[in-house]
Amino acid sequence: MFEAFLYAGFGAMAFGWWGANTAAGRRRFDGMAAIVPIGALVLGTLLFAAGLFLFVRR
Repeated sequence: MFEAFLYAGFGAMAFGWWGANTAAGRRRFDGMAAIVPIGALVLGTLLFAAGLFLFVRR
């Protein structure tokens, strides 16, 4: 069960990092659209932390 949270969290964090920290991502998400990768980075971090919590609690 916790694996799904870890995979989804890591995927969202990778997308958020790409969108916020690479030249191609900054070109794709400029202006007001920049909230998308930042939100994905935050959501991915929360999902990954939830997966780690479920892993420790099992």
